[in-house]
Amino acid sequence: MPRRLLSYPVSLLVLLLRKRLAEFDAGADGTRLMITGDEIVTRCTHGCRPCGSYVWS
Repeated sequence: MPRRLLSYPVSLLVLLLRKRLAEFDAGADGTRLMITGDEIVTRCTHGCRPCGSYVWS
């Protein structure tokens, strides 16, 4: 699979999702991580960007 450059918002999203998955895996007991689009916006990006600077669509 060829490598592609990702935009900054996509790279940030991937980074935050990997972090969330690692945190979950560290304390998981064999369950699956379920995260909604709203949780991505509110939990993962909280504190990472100024309010209104970018809208995830």
